[in-house]
Amino acid sequence: MLLQHVEASEYFLFGCDSCTTVSKLYYDILEQYPEKTDKMLLITSKTEVKVRKASKQFKDKFVFYSPSITTATDFSIEAPQDVFIYIKGGTLTSDERFKQATRTRNIRNHYYYCEVEQRDATYGSVEQVKELMHKSLIKCRQINYLSTSLCKYQDPTTHEMCMHETITFNNWAYHEYTKDCYNRHLRTHYEQILDQQGFVRPPDIGKPTKLDTATKERQIELVTESPRGVCTLLS
Repeated sequence: MLLQHVEASEYFLFGCDSCTTVSKLYYDILEQYPEKTDKMLLITSKTEVKVRKASKQFKDKFVFYSPSITTATDFSIEAPQDVFIYIKGGTLTSDERFKQATRTRNIRNHYYYCEVEQRDATYGSVEQVKELMHKSLIKCRQINYLSTSLCKYQDPTTHEMCMHETITFNNWAYHEYTKDCYNRHLRTHYEQILDQQGFVRPPDIGKPTKLDTATKERQIELVTESPRGVCTLLS
């Protein structure tokens, strides 16, 4: 669908929770349509594109962006256009992915793809998170990094390392548990947000076909060879 939109000059915004994934798709399409280079824009931490006035800079462009854009970008246009979201399963929450999708204020159709399958929960409760972190106190590098907030101390009787459960630690444990809950059903949570916000979804069309191995390998080569260090400044 991306290729069809580019061929027909139907401009769109394409957001993704993975810098690598959005870059692969961008350079793949760019290679197939080099004559439209000036109409394509990639925004990631590596391209260093500076967005100042999206309504002007994104107009008549195919815009691909990573988590570099989630909020603070308002693309207001008169003619509605399509928006694509690719869910790789990165660090963004479902709410943040929805914010990526709604940078365009006048959406015609919203297409989304989630490659993350449903999985079992890692934790059964917040208390289990805390228990596991207590057991990992010495071995876990992350806990040692947070030691100033966790207030580690040595038990005078057993000489074992212990920690006080401070507000910082309790908030972290709750966030860890909540994130695990959302990551069990990324697509379902995203669709719930769409429903709550008034989007009308058609019946489930089934499991989409994934890219073949040859295409994936070619995309990796394109990203590896691309001049990602180029800084683009837009007026």
